[in-house]
Amino acid sequence: YQSNPTFDPNLFVNGINHKEWNKLNQDQNKPMLDRVVSASYPPGSTIKPFVAIAGLENKIIDQNTTIFDNGFYNLPKTKKIFNDWKKEGHGEVDLIKALAESCDVFFYELAYKLGIDKLNSSLSKFYFGKKTEIQSNYEKEGILPSPEWKKKSYRGGWNAYETINSSIGQGDFLTTPIQLIQALNMLLLNRNIMPPSVIKETNIYDDSLPNKLIDSKSLTEQEYIEIIKKGMEEVTNHQGTFQAIANSNNNKLAGKTGTAQVFSLNDQVYDDKILPENLKDHALFIGYAPHDNPKISIAVIVENGGNGSSTAAPIAKKLVDHYFKISNE
Repeated sequence: YQSNPTFDPNLFVNGINHKEWNKLNQDQNKPMLDRVVSASYPPGSTIKPFVAIAGLENKIIDQNTTIFDNGFYNLPKTKKIFNDWKKEGHGEVDLIKALAESCDVFFYELAYKLGIDKLNSSLSKFYFGKKTEIQSNYEKEGILPSPEWKKKSYRGGWNAYETINSSIGQGDFLTTPIQLIQALNMLLLNRNIMPPSVIKETNIYDDSLPNKLIDSKSLTEQEYIEIIKKGMEEVTNHQGTFQAIANSNNNKLAGKTGTAQVFSLNDQVYDDKILPENLKDHALFIGYAPHDNPKISIAVIVENGGNGSSTAAPIAKKLVDHYFKISNE
């Protein structure tokens, strides 16, 4: 649990002076913002494993479903084109490859066939759009966009464009880092779990904690979970978006990279060389290790960090490797 940039807590021991207080509050980097629970971001492609679960549950796809991706998706009955992040496309793609290479077109088509109601029914089981109930008075609940939410917020009607955007974690979709790690843990365990905690243990019953019913009932079919885990394992293999560690993945890290746009491109070409820092993409990664017997899970978000595979994922690997080094010692 780490939020950066941070500040020196010793400043508050004997009462902070006005100069230091104003410096902290006026800092554009917001060091006093607890980004783990109080900052929300588009989840980008880290949402794709959960979208895939929705497709499997509703029998829209199975492990062997294939499409041909030539780099774009034409929304049926419209002239609207949604581009893949890979301009030339991914060619023939099944579900495992779609997760490993983060094929947008596969998930555009899946989301269109699902529709927003079925998609959100599955996503809500993983507590997207809800607080995790971690011990914080400042936790944000994020946004799981829906026709009801939009009507309440904007008084407008839902359209298929927004369903497509939701499938790749863009549009109005917002999550906190703690929500992402909670959802990942629920997926790995395939059940509802207790809220995350910053308290290691206590001998005193705290009745302020939420009385969330925990049982052994599965969230979905275990075979679906195994398919998704296989796809996330391939992310760090030779064809995946984090293939850079394929030959050095000693701790068997698996996961999903993500890159989230900060603003709508429309017909513009994204060029991070000319963009101001605050408009560059966010970089994301969720992961776990070892993939055949998970002991640790992690979520990393780097604000305006660019690409998830080149910025967030390497940070996650270093942290995971450090964890196992300490454990072994």
